[in-house]
This record gives sequence, C-alpha cells and structure tokens, in this order.
Amino acid sequence: MRSVELVFDEESDAGVRRAWDALIERGLPSAGRHAGATNAPHVTLAVLDGTDRAGAEDARLLSGLAGRLPLELALSGIILFGDGPRRVLACPVIVAADLLALQREVVARLGGAERVIPHAVPDAWTPHVTLARRMPVDRLAEALDLVGDAPSRVRAVRMRVWDAEAKRVFAVGAA
Repeated sequence: MRSVELVFDEESDAGVRRAWDALIERGLPSAGRHAGATNAPHVTLAVLDGTDRAGAEDARLLSGLAGRLPLELALSGIILFGDGPRRVLACPVIVAADLLALQREVVARLGGAERVIPHAVPDAWTPHVTLARRMPVDRLAEALDLVGDAPSRVRAVRMRVWDAEAKRVFAVGAA
C-alpha cells in the first residue's frame, strides 16, 4: 500500500503535534504515539493498494505537481470516521478549488480512480488531518476538550509518497 500525502511547514506541523501531545498526556489514543521517523501531520491525497509500481516511481509520476505548493488549507472543527466503539478523530479540511484540482491530478497521474481505494476517489474523498485512531467513543468529550486548540489553518509545503511495504518516504519533486 502507498499513500500520497501533503506535509506541512514547521509552524503548522507543531500546531498539530500540540494536539497530538495533549491527547497523549491524558492517556488517550493519538497519532503522535507512532514514534517512527516518517510519522508527521499530513493530508492524504490518495491511497493505492496492490499496484505493481514502487513508491519511487509514483513520486516520479507526480514530480510536476510539486510546483503547485504551497497550499494554504483551512481546517474546520472535528470529524469522526468509522463506527463501533472506537473512531478516528480528525480535523476536516475545507475543500478549496486548488486542493480539489491537485487531488484529482494526483489520482489521474497514478492511473485513475480504479487504482485508488474507494475513500480516496475524487468526489468521495474527505480531506482531513488525523488526530487519533481508535478513540473510544466513551472518551470523545474528553478528547474534544483537549484538541479544541488544534490549528484552524495549515500550510502544505511538500508532497511525499509513503510506501508501507518498503517503510520509506519518497519526496515528490526532489532531485
């Protein structure tokens, strides 16, 4: 599996990490609990599963899109994904024309909607910044109090491809 992600400038990254840390300090699930060097706040543009290309090849296919950055992204409140006793807690990104056009072009360059997983298909995609996975529903009120200061704007400055099989990140537009 591979994902194409927008990552943020230092100030935006730090703002999201403060929300992650607030959850951790209270003993709640947080995206910040993943200690890997590649873990960073981001917005996922596309997710591919079962393709025969390597992450480096995807990054090459997308290299011409790096010039569309930076993008200023507005966040709006909190959204929950999933059902059952645990949910994904995230900040939804307000869809702007430039973000939507970029996401559509990413999907097109990667082979079209049939190559990406269903929730990343254009017109079904919900851009967001994940704060926590597997948040117990009985602790949602507590979590919401803690992440109330999450940023309302972030600045996406880089695009990358995360290759889960290789456990590597490939910068888009890097030499």
